[in-house]
Amino acid sequence: MKRFSFYAAVSAAAAMAAAAVVALVPASDGSRQSAWLGVGLATATGAVALLVKRRAMATDGLDAVTTGIKALGLVMAMRAVLLAAGLYWVARFNQPTALPFVAGFFGVYLGQQWLEISYLLTEQRRHSQLRKAGAR
Repeated sequence: MKRFSFYAAVSAAAAMAAAAVVALVPASDGSRQSAWLGVGLATATGAVALLVKRRAMATDGLDAVTTGIKALGLVMAMRAVLLAAGLYWVARFNQPTALPFVAGFFGVYLGQQWLEISYLLTEQRRHSQLRKAGAR
C-alpha cells in the first residue's frame, strides 16, 4: 500500500509543475500574478485537503468511510470559498482577465482531486483488509 508521504510528494510535484508552467509561459504581469494566486490557493487547499482526509481516515470501520465523505464535503466547501475569493480579487483589482487565475487554480486542483480520491480509495481498501484480517 502506498503511504501518505507518497501522496504528499505527488501533490507537491503537481504544484511545482504548475508553478513552472506559470513561470515559463510568457504573459503580462497582471496575468502572471493572477495565475500565481490560482496556483497558490489550489496548492494550499490541496495540502489542507490531504491532511483533513488523513485525519478522517484514521478512524476504524464504517466510520472511516463516513468521515472520509464528510472531509470531502468540507474540503469542497473550502475550495469553493477560496475560488470565489480569488475571482473577487481578480475582478476587484482589474486584472486583464480571470482566465489565468482559473487555469492556475484548476490546473493544480484537478490533479490533486484525483490524487485525493486515490488516497481515500487506498485507505478504504486498507481498512477493509484490516477488518477481514481481524475477523479470522
